[in-house]
Amino acid sequence: MSPTPVRSGTSLVLSLLMLCWMTAATGCVAVAAAAGAGAGVAYVQDELRATVDASPEEVVEAARRALDDMDIAVLSHEFSDVDGQINARTARDRRVAIRVNRETDTTSRIGIRVGLYGNRDISQRIYDGIKEQL
Repeated sequence: MSPTPVRSGTSLVLSLLMLCWMTAATGCVAVAAAAGAGAGVAYVQDELRATVDASPEEVVEAARRALDDMDIAVLSHEFSDVDGQINARTARDRRVAIRVNRETDTTSRIGIRVGLYGNRDISQRIYDGIKEQL
C-alpha cells in the first residue's frame, strides 16, 4: 500500500521544516552561563565573544601569558593600536584563534575559537585566564 499524495506532501513539508529549524538552531546565540562568566560574555557561532577593559596590546599580552600557563603553544601573535590576534595549538593539535578589536579608548572586543567547530569549555577557560592576567 503506497502513501496517499496528501500524506506524502505533509511528510515532505514537515521534513523540510525540521531541516530548516535544525539549520537555524546551529547558529543561535548561546549565552555563556558558566559560573564567573561575567556580564557581556556570549558564545556565538562557535566562538566566545566578550568585551574587556584593556587595549588590544594588553589583551594579546594577557592571552599569551594565559595560554602559556595552560601549556598551549603560541605559534604567532601580533597587535596594533586597533586590533590584534594570536594563533596557537593545543597538545592535541586543536587550533586556537584569538581575535581582538578595539571598541573604545579603554575597551576591546575579543573572540576566542578553539578547533574547527569551537569548544565552549576550553574557550571559557582561556577567557578566564585572560581576565586573570589583565
